[in-house]
Amino acid sequence: MKKFTEKIFKPSSSGVASVILALASLLSYTLGLGRDIIISNYFGATHITDAYNTAFLIPDFIYTISIAGALSGIFLPIFRKEYNKNNNSGWELAGAFLITSQIAVVALSIIAFIAMPWLINTFFNIEAAETKLIINLSRILLLSPIIFTASNAIGSMLMSFKHYLAYALSAGLYNGGIILGLVVWHKQYGIYSAAIGVTIGLLLHLIIRIIDGYHLESQIRWKIWHPLVKKVYLIAWPKTIGLLAWQICLWVYNILGQEKLVDGSVAAFNYARNIQSFAVSLFGISIATAIFPFLVDYHSNNDTKQLRNKLESTLIQVWLYTLPAAVGLALIAPETVEVLLGRGAFGPEATLLTASVLFFFAFSIPFESLTHVMARAFYTFNNVITPVIASIIFMFINMAGSFYFAITYGPKTFSFFFVVATLVQIIILLIIFHRKYIKFRLGYLFSNFLKISAGGALMAIVVYFLDQQITPLYLRFGVTIFAGGLTYAIWLIPTGLVKYTGLKRTILSFQRWLPFKLINE
Repeated sequence: MKKFTEKIFKPSSSGVASVILALASLLSYTLGLGRDIIISNYFGATHITDAYNTAFLIPDFIYTISIAGALSGIFLPIFRKEYNKNNNSGWELAGAFLITSQIAVVALSIIAFIAMPWLINTFFNIEAAETKLIINLSRILLLSPIIFTASNAIGSMLMSFKHYLAYALSAGLYNGGIILGLVVWHKQYGIYSAAIGVTIGLLLHLIIRIIDGYHLESQIRWKIWHPLVKKVYLIAWPKTIGLLAWQICLWVYNILGQEKLVDGSVAAFNYARNIQSFAVSLFGISIATAIFPFLVDYHSNNDTKQLRNKLESTLIQVWLYTLPAAVGLALIAPETVEVLLGRGAFGPEATLLTASVLFFFAFSIPFESLTHVMARAFYTFNNVITPVIASIIFMFINMAGSFYFAITYGPKTFSFFFVVATLVQIIILLIIFHRKYIKFRLGYLFSNFLKISAGGALMAIVVYFLDQQITPLYLRFGVTIFAGGLTYAIWLIPTGLVKYTGLKRTILSFQRWLPFKLINE
């Protein structure tokens, strides 16, 4: 059994890692869409689903202020550097970091559990029945920061050894647990079944990473303290502030949605955000996560040329995959929502509301994906401050736009200003990195971005034309996706863009396990 698991959970190259993470993201977000389909079918876009989404705010806030900053690109390079210098000291750092982070998260969760009625009543002015529901759900969901802390700390260690499989599969198991809870207990416990499912999913998320972590070449040494733990937290606090920027935006969305907008506004926002996140995770986060350890290695070896080349090709690759996703999703937003969610308790009004939010969200896919890549580029140079400043600017643009326009234009205001804020954010990151660290080959980047954008425009014409000509919903949905994707794929060949897809490198990486050759090197 041990040998079998060691064959499965092992280090991967960046090409294989990108595929593993992309496929796992595909699985995870397919299950995530399945989760949303089930929730929308059982509970629609109503005050009940608004309450469920709002219940995540305080647990997520606890995770963010306690540990998320350290685990978002800070702990990994410090742990890896210490491990390379002294294996034993590296694992002592890992053990001390796990112990101190768990103490902090558990303590905050206990305080929040006791103070939950006061917290919810302070921030939300809503009906007593819905307030009680939010309080009860929030208390159940306080398990999430506790379990996520352990799981994601182990995940960072796995990443440092370029172990991607368990890291990647855990998100799918998490969503699978939620689906299990909903299917088995929705009749008996209603929306509480989703919270039960979250707990099951969290445990699965942790267990698979423990199985993989057990087979690393050394084991964690449990110590109460290590000098570098302090360094991790000192470097991480600016990153924590940056993460809080998004948390504050979510609080604003939820408060406005609960108190000022129509029932289902918070749910519509979250449904649309989850659909949009599919492409961001598949092409943005997965690729950025895969290259991060390699960027760290290049920087450690002072290999500036390799680092620049890797970063440039990654930016092109992310733009290549995310631009058509954005264009296609924006053009068929109503069809997408109706096909995925339009059944059961999710009626026509909920479909229109969610589609209006999704339309603008779609345009943010390339920009948000690029920010994940550039944030990791800054972390490679131990610069947390610049991404934080960009995140704060992002927050203020979102908050200002939402406060001034949401009451008039509804929840689509949230996604519109999300696009504007994300565009400003990526422009800031690119300009500062170019000036401070590594000079990009601007002509090289611009020419490739322009060719990709031209292919996206051609695809948009085809999709728009077919969308106007075909009446049956499912046929229109399927044909537009296929024709648009085919048009874009054909465009990549004569323009030479196909080399940025990473397909050849990935096939070469995987074919060593095959008894025959698919392509020649």
